[in-house]
Amino acid sequence: MDADDNILIQELRSSKVLDQNKAFHSIYEKFFGMILTHISNNNGNLDDAKDVFQDGIIVLFNKVRSDDFYLNSTLKTYFFAICKNVWYNKLRKSKRIQSTDKFSDEEMIEDSILETIMNEEKYQQVGAYLNQLGDPCRKLLISIYFKKYKMVDVASEMGYASEGVAKNKKAFCLKKLRTLVSS
Repeated sequence: MDADDNILIQELRSSKVLDQNKAFHSIYEKFFGMILTHISNNNGNLDDAKDVFQDGIIVLFNKVRSDDFYLNSTLKTYFFAICKNVWYNKLRKSKRIQSTDKFSDEEMIEDSILETIMNEEKYQQVGAYLNQLGDPCRKLLISIYFKKYKMVDVASEMGYASEGVAKNKKAFCLKKLRTLVSS
Protein backbone atom coordinates (compact mmCIF):
# COMPACT_ATOMS: atom_id res chain seq x y z
CA MET A 1 0.00 0.00 0.00
CA ASP A 2 1.46 3.36 -0.94
CA ALA A 3 1.36 6.63 1.00
CA ASP A 4 -1.54 8.05 -1.03
CA ASP A 5 -3.62 4.94 -0.31
CA ASN A 6 -2.86 5.29 3.41
CA ILE A 7 -3.97 8.92 3.40
CA LEU A 8 -7.21 8.11 1.57
CA ILE A 9 -7.99 5.28 3.97
CA GLN A 10 -7.34 7.49 6.99
CA GLU A 11 -9.59 10.20 5.52
CA LEU A 12 -12.35 7.66 4.90
CA ARG A 13 -12.01 6.41 8.48
CA SER A 14 -12.06 9.91 9.91
CA SER A 15 -15.07 11.07 11.87
CA LYS A 16 -14.81 14.45 10.13
CA VAL A 17 -17.14 14.82 7.16
CA LEU A 18 -14.67 17.25 5.57
CA ASP A 19 -11.95 14.55 5.53
CA GLN A 20 -14.35 11.98 4.13
CA ASN A 21 -15.48 14.36 1.38
CA LYS A 22 -11.86 15.09 0.52
CA ALA A 23 -11.25 11.33 0.15
CA PHE A 24 -14.38 10.88 -1.99
CA HIS A 25 -13.25 13.71 -4.27
CA SER A 26 -9.72 12.25 -4.60
CA ILE A 27 -11.09 8.79 -5.36
CA TYR A 28 -13.39 10.26 -8.00
CA GLU A 29 -10.53 12.20 -9.62
CA LYS A 30 -8.21 9.18 -9.63
CA PHE A 31 -10.55 6.31 -10.48
CA PHE A 32 -13.73 7.45 -12.25
CA GLY A 33 -12.16 7.37 -15.72
CA MET A 34 -11.05 3.77 -15.20
CA ILE A 35 -14.54 2.75 -14.04
CA LEU A 36 -16.22 4.61 -16.93
CA THR A 37 -13.96 2.84 -19.43
CA HIS A 38 -14.71 -0.57 -17.94
CA ILE A 39 -18.47 0.00 -17.84
CA SER A 40 -18.49 1.44 -21.38
CA ASN A 41 -16.57 -1.58 -22.65
CA ASN A 42 -19.05 -3.92 -20.96
CA ASN A 43 -22.54 -2.95 -22.17
CA GLY A 44 -22.88 0.24 -20.11
CA ASN A 45 -22.98 4.00 -20.48
CA LEU A 46 -22.08 7.15 -18.52
CA ASP A 47 -25.15 6.94 -16.28
CA ASP A 48 -24.39 3.28 -15.51
CA ALA A 49 -20.80 4.23 -14.65
CA LYS A 50 -21.98 6.98 -12.30
CA ASP A 51 -24.35 4.56 -10.55
CA VAL A 52 -21.69 1.85 -10.24
CA PHE A 53 -19.12 4.35 -8.99
CA GLN A 54 -21.55 5.64 -6.34
CA ASP A 55 -22.40 2.10 -5.21
CA GLY A 56 -18.69 1.22 -5.22
CA ILE A 57 -17.87 4.21 -3.02
CA ILE A 58 -20.49 3.08 -0.50
CA VAL A 59 -19.08 -0.48 -0.44
CA LEU A 60 -15.51 0.85 -0.12
CA PHE A 61 -16.49 3.26 2.64
CA ASN A 62 -18.19 0.52 4.67
CA LYS A 63 -15.34 -1.94 4.15
CA VAL A 64 -12.61 0.55 5.09
CA ARG A 65 -14.46 1.48 8.27
CA SER A 66 -14.89 -2.13 9.40
CA ASP A 67 -12.51 -3.46 12.06
CA ASP A 68 -11.32 -6.40 9.98
CA PHE A 69 -10.39 -4.35 6.87
CA TYR A 70 -7.02 -5.26 5.40
CA LEU A 71 -5.77 -4.01 2.05
CA ASN A 72 -3.47 -6.49 0.32
CA SER A 73 -3.37 -4.65 -3.02
CA THR A 74 -3.45 -1.05 -4.16
CA LEU A 75 -6.58 0.93 -3.39
CA LYS A 76 -7.05 1.34 -7.15
CA THR A 77 -7.08 -2.44 -7.65
CA TYR A 78 -9.39 -2.99 -4.70
CA PHE A 79 -11.84 -0.29 -5.77
CA PHE A 80 -11.83 -1.48 -9.38
CA ALA A 81 -12.66 -5.01 -8.21
CA ILE A 82 -15.55 -3.69 -6.12
CA CYS A 83 -16.96 -1.67 -9.03
CA LYS A 84 -16.47 -4.55 -11.44
CA ASN A 85 -18.45 -6.78 -9.10
CA VAL A 86 -21.17 -4.15 -8.62
CA TRP A 87 -21.51 -3.86 -12.42
CA TYR A 88 -21.63 -7.64 -12.83
CA ASN A 89 -24.42 -7.83 -10.26
CA LYS A 90 -26.39 -5.06 -11.99
CA LEU A 91 -26.04 -6.82 -15.34
CA ARG A 92 -27.12 -10.12 -13.82
CA LYS A 93 -30.12 -8.56 -12.09
CA SER A 94 -31.19 -6.76 -15.25
CA LYS A 95 -30.92 -10.08 -17.10
CA ARG A 96 -28.29 -8.69 -19.50
CA ILE A 97 -26.16 -11.65 -18.44
CA GLN A 98 -27.08 -14.96 -16.87
CA SER A 99 -25.30 -16.59 -13.97
CA THR A 100 -25.87 -20.06 -12.65
CA ASP A 101 -23.30 -19.71 -9.88
CA LYS A 102 -24.50 -18.91 -6.38
CA PHE A 103 -21.75 -16.93 -4.66
CA SER A 104 -22.06 -14.44 -1.86
CA ASP A 105 -21.20 -10.83 -2.63
CA GLU A 106 -18.16 -11.15 -0.36
CA GLU A 107 -16.84 -14.19 -2.26
CA MET A 108 -17.41 -12.46 -5.59
CA ILE A 109 -15.56 -9.33 -4.45
CA GLU A 110 -12.61 -11.38 -3.17
CA ASP A 111 -12.44 -13.41 -6.41
CA SER A 112 -12.68 -10.24 -8.45
CA ILE A 113 -9.89 -8.61 -6.43
CA LEU A 114 -7.64 -11.62 -6.93
CA GLU A 115 -8.34 -11.65 -10.67
CA THR A 116 -7.66 -7.91 -10.92
CA ILE A 117 -4.37 -8.23 -9.01
CA MET A 118 -3.25 -11.04 -11.31
CA ASN A 119 -4.19 -8.98 -14.38
CA GLU A 120 -2.35 -5.96 -12.97
CA GLU A 121 0.81 -8.07 -12.53
CA LYS A 122 0.50 -9.32 -16.11
CA TYR A 123 0.12 -5.74 -17.37
CA GLN A 124 3.25 -4.75 -15.44
CA GLN A 125 5.20 -7.61 -17.04
CA VAL A 126 3.91 -6.73 -20.49
CA GLY A 127 4.72 -3.07 -19.81
CA ALA A 128 8.33 -3.96 -19.03
CA TYR A 129 8.65 -5.84 -22.32
CA LEU A 130 6.98 -3.02 -24.24
CA ASN A 131 9.43 -0.52 -22.78
CA GLN A 132 12.31 -2.71 -23.96
CA LEU A 133 10.91 -2.62 -27.51
CA GLY A 134 11.44 1.09 -27.91
CA ASP A 135 9.07 3.93 -28.70
CA PRO A 136 7.72 3.21 -32.19
CA CYS A 137 6.80 -0.41 -31.44
CA ARG A 138 5.61 0.34 -27.90
CA LYS A 139 3.33 3.14 -29.12
CA LEU A 140 2.01 1.02 -31.99
CA LEU A 141 1.17 -2.01 -29.84
CA ILE A 142 -0.40 0.10 -27.09
CA SER A 143 -2.61 1.81 -29.68
CA ILE A 144 -3.74 -1.54 -31.08
CA TYR A 145 -4.11 -3.70 -27.97
CA PHE A 146 -4.80 -1.31 -25.11
CA LYS A 147 -6.47 1.67 -26.76
CA LYS A 148 -8.25 -0.68 -29.22
CA TYR A 149 -7.63 1.60 -32.21
CA LYS A 150 -8.48 0.38 -35.68
CA MET A 151 -5.58 -0.09 -38.09
CA VAL A 152 -6.58 2.93 -40.15
CA ASP A 153 -6.42 5.08 -37.00
CA VAL A 154 -3.08 3.57 -35.99
CA ALA A 155 -1.66 4.37 -39.44
CA SER A 156 -2.83 7.95 -39.12
CA GLU A 157 -1.56 8.38 -35.55
CA MET A 158 1.83 6.85 -36.34
CA GLY A 159 2.23 8.73 -39.62
CA TYR A 160 2.29 5.63 -41.82
CA ALA A 161 1.35 5.86 -45.48
CA SER A 162 -1.42 3.27 -45.26
CA GLU A 163 -3.22 0.67 -43.19
CA GLY A 164 -1.06 -1.99 -44.87
CA VAL A 165 2.13 -0.35 -43.62
CA ALA A 166 0.64 -0.31 -40.10
CA LYS A 167 -0.15 -4.05 -40.37
CA ASN A 168 3.43 -4.80 -41.48
CA LYS A 169 4.84 -2.73 -38.60
CA LYS A 170 2.52 -4.56 -36.20
CA ALA A 171 3.84 -7.93 -37.44
CA PHE A 172 7.42 -6.71 -37.10
CA CYS A 173 6.83 -5.38 -33.58
CA LEU A 174 5.05 -8.56 -32.45
CA LYS A 175 7.96 -10.64 -33.73
CA LYS A 176 10.35 -8.42 -31.78
CA LEU A 177 8.15 -8.76 -28.67
CA ARG A 178 8.02 -12.58 -28.98
CA THR A 179 11.81 -12.65 -29.18
CA LEU A 180 12.08 -10.57 -25.98
CA VAL A 181 9.55 -12.71 -24.12
CA SER A 182 11.17 -16.00 -25.14
CA SER A 183 14.73 -14.93 -24.26
